[in-house]
Amino acid sequence: MPRRSKMFFVYPVFAVLSLQMLGAQDRSPQIVLDLEKPSSELRRFGVSCEHFKQHPGGERELGDNSPSIAELFGAPIEVVRIRRYSKNRNRADDVKKHVAEVLRMHPWPALFGSVPWQEGVLADIVATVRFTDHTEATFEESSGHVCFSDHSGSALWTRAVVR
Repeated sequence: MPRRSKMFFVYPVFAVLSLQMLGAQDRSPQIVLDLEKPSSELRRFGVSCEHFKQHPGGERELGDNSPSIAELFGAPIEVVRIRRYSKNRNRADDVKKHVAEVLRMHPWPALFGSVPWQEGVLADIVATVRFTDHTEATFEESSGHVCFSDHSGSALWTRAVVR
């Protein structure tokens, strides 16, 4: 079979595979409960993020067209495992829904390599994120305060807002 004829069959296969890969990145991650042993102690927000390296470059302004929190992780997220959530959240389904909403939110006004706010914040939701390449990161959220480690292993801090 001539080389040109073979390529006629190969290109459509690559096109279909490319579309499947793009579709995998657009899917919402699975959000599950994988709770640790309950504890009565209050936990300071951001403890899990402090174990990762400080993001290079310090503060980074994002502007009006900032990516979503999920996109800032830098790789497709496969699973979010919620390890703990505060007692003021009543239902597990509400916690999962809230995490999905936060991942769709956008940071405002900037990203920081360390804690940028002065107020004391207690941990509300603490989760582990697994990317499609099976590497892991951390994610914490409390009243719009967000910290997470991106795919490169750097910690980022921001506030999430609904647009």
